[in-house]
Amino acid sequence: MADTFFKVILLDSSFDAREEAKKYGQLFQLFIDNKKPTEVFIKYKQAKDAQRARAAFARHSAVKSVETMAEWNIRPKKKETDKQKPEGLKTSDVGVASAFGGISLQSQHHLPMQNATAQGATPLPGTCYVCFTCRFDKAREQCSACGTFYCNEVCQRADWPGHIVRCMPRLIRCESSLIYFNAQPQTLAATSLPPPTQQQPPKARVLTPSNVPTNVLKNLAMKRQQEQQEQSVKPATIETENKQLPKFNPPANTGAEPQNSVSIVSKKLSSIMKGVQAKVTTGVKRTITHAKFPQVGEYVKIAYVTDKQLYVYRAGPEENGESNHYITFVKHSIQCARNVKEHLACGPKVDDIVFAPFEGDYYRAVVQSCGADGKDGSAPVEVFFPDFGNTQTVPHWNKLKEIPDEQIKYGNCYTHPVTIAGVPAFTPAVRNFLTALQEVDEFELTEVENDAGRAVRTVDMRHVQSLYLLSEKIHHVANKPEQPEKGKEVNTLEIPDPATYEPVTIKDFIDCNLESDKEQELVIIEASEVHNQKLSVIRKSDSLALANILAECERYGMHDPNAYQAETGSICLVKYDNEWCRTLPLTVHENGQVLCYLLDLAITRELDAEKNEWRRLPAKLDRQLYVVECTVDNPEKLGVDVDSDSLCGKIIKATVYLDDDSETHIKVLSMGG
Repeated sequence: MADTFFKVILLDSSFDAREEAKKYGQLFQLFIDNKKPTEVFIKYKQAKDAQRARAAFARHSAVKSVETMAEWNIRPKKKETDKQKPEGLKTSDVGVASAFGGISLQSQHHLPMQNATAQGATPLPGTCYVCFTCRFDKAREQCSACGTFYCNEVCQRADWPGHIVRCMPRLIRCESSLIYFNAQPQTLAATSLPPPTQQQPPKARVLTPSNVPTNVLKNLAMKRQQEQQEQSVKPATIETENKQLPKFNPPANTGAEPQNSVSIVSKKLSSIMKGVQAKVTTGVKRTITHAKFPQVGEYVKIAYVTDKQLYVYRAGPEENGESNHYITFVKHSIQCARNVKEHLACGPKVDDIVFAPFEGDYYRAVVQSCGADGKDGSAPVEVFFPDFGNTQTVPHWNKLKEIPDEQIKYGNCYTHPVTIAGVPAFTPAVRNFLTALQEVDEFELTEVENDAGRAVRTVDMRHVQSLYLLSEKIHHVANKPEQPEKGKEVNTLEIPDPATYEPVTIKDFIDCNLESDKEQELVIIEASEVHNQKLSVIRKSDSLALANILAECERYGMHDPNAYQAETGSICLVKYDNEWCRTLPLTVHENGQVLCYLLDLAITRELDAEKNEWRRLPAKLDRQLYVVECTVDNPEKLGVDVDSDSLCGKIIKATVYLDDDSETHIKVLSMGG
């Protein structure tokens, strides 16, 4: 693939291009010709890493130019160990030969690198070796048994199926006397005596076994012992087998019968080991495991509210500076589900992990009950979304999808079920109160139950902005008297009448102005133009109001049956990216395309007048604008080559000012979760 490699021309050969290239992804190969040290040939494993690196090198001050290559004709350097091996004993043949030969070739032909490793030698400073898995030529880690070099434990695990064969300990002949079953004590004592000769036979040479890590052997032994203990054998069966074994009363001068007895015992043990191996190879059904529970002092958000408990997940970036694992996993799950086009062909089973539809997208779900028999695709199925905490009934099981990526199918669940200390259950008023806080407000954990073995932890947490304890707030809401029925207003939707509808213009709306020269907390709403230093933001205090307006737009858009034809300058509702929002049509082209300014996202998009859904603006819908488009003066504060999708929802602290053209500028001071 030509989009994974390119050529860089340096201004100065002393510039460390290798270290610079590592910043942007995992390298496949980097080559620098000694005769032309200013020419660097770089190839990445993934195209997106190569594109990011290519753009970064093009902007670097030490780079003269970046050139495109028609093909990658640079062969990787051969490993020193391959050069030293005799013909027919290359690295790729070691695993095959050892598998068919019964012993490892490395036990017969010790390589210089492995002998040095066994003696405790370490690579000289400045030297490097090639990783056996990814062929990276600066591997510093090596196996303590055979000396094979790897970049890290990830590369070692990837090579483990072949590595375990190469590291298998050599078999040595047992020089001690053989013990035979059902032999008489006198016979065993007689066979254990040395022959009556004056000259003693030479002692057997003690062979040193291969230096296999003790933890590997111990794990294998413990696993084998456990499988043997689980294998239940009845006493009657044991007695029968013992009766079938021929008793051994050998004469002093023959050795044929002991060999027959040993062969019979070996067959018996072989059959037992085959049963043990069959149990070991039987795959255990994999399930979803939970990630580490957040500790006291960490921030969390509420993902879902049930009648008795909450589902929370850790908010903000990870400890090592990476993007939030929960948000990243959900995004990857949605993208994977969108790439799967086919639905299930046969009915799912209970505990199957599949993609299930929810609010316009597909998410990971666990089947809890299903009436499907594999024939009728109209049978309903009940699923549980572990990454959110809610349960839903899918009307037809043939709407489910298979999860092709096992890292998503069995990936860690970062959402944890919790109960609030002193609150056994939630009243309807409390549940409505907590539901309004979902995905919006952050809480700091102040108390976490120490029992890590429980599936549901008991916690208490404090609101980050209002500083109230959630347990106390819940008691206050639960004890608050309800409003009398006469004071309640029925919330009805007034659908605009096409016959009496009057168009609404931008003059009828109230613009949003951010206060200048003052540090403010802002929430990033849209960041698709971040490469042009453009962001759409709102005040953090207005995030709930914007959510309410979008919810109202969704209600009106779903219940209004009257389609609308967009007109220039007339504000209306449009369904963009599966969500209804307010929009201002700027230009209606003859080809059916409508250039719109989406008021609740502060971006300009060209939409299709026929494919997109349009509705009239309701009279009772709020006329306040909350989202502001601004220019970022210091985009580096947002992160180098940051993904625009990962910025949405981030909270930043920034100062705001207006330039001479009355355009809004912000200077980012810090960025949180």
